[in-house]
Amino acid sequence: MANVSPYGIKPIINQYESVQINPYYIPANLAYALTAGTPVVLTVGSSNPNSTINSMSYPVGTLPAIARATGGDGNKLLGAIVGFGLRPTDILGNNITNPANTENVAWVADFVGQEFSGVMNGVLNLADLGKNFNLTIGTVNTFMDRDSTSINITPSASATAQIRVKEVSNSPLNSATVTGPEVVFSINNHSYSPNT
Repeated sequence: MANVSPYGIKPIINQYESVQINPYYIPANLAYALTAGTPVVLTVGSSNPNSTINSMSYPVGTLPAIARATGGDGNKLLGAIVGFGLRPTDILGNNITNPANTENVAWVADFVGQEFSGVMNGVLNLADLGKNFNLTIGTVNTFMDRDSTSINITPSASATAQIRVKEVSNSPLNSATVTGPEVVFSINNHSYSPNT
């Protein structure tokens, strides 16, 4: 059985809680596309310089700026993009991906306690469940509206590793014994909290 291919990171909704999302500013100088599932980080000291973005009003400075995350120990994560503000060019409502060099507003699952799912880039050693890992940041396929970010299969002993893997995802097409298992994790090195 083959597992699913990487899709970035996606927040998990369970029967007890919903996904908390907040708006963030995407500057026009980002030279890469972003999509639902793209992991992001805060751009410290930067926010929306304009009060109108795609015909919507946001007072200047009220939307913290974000950028695509970088993988590795010490690199914080804010969360994952779940959607975007509507651009005038989205006449069909297809706003799953924000093109490179395009100012917009992203809705990000940024709650410190949020759980996510993602795909590992190798065969998981079950003894590594509960350990810290880092992301391998991918790119966005704008045709498929899919982010290729995955989870590095090698655990990290660092307290500043990005995520902590909790368990193998209990989905019908998922297998823990072959390459690319889908796992459930939380952010360990979060922009809004101390890491452990």
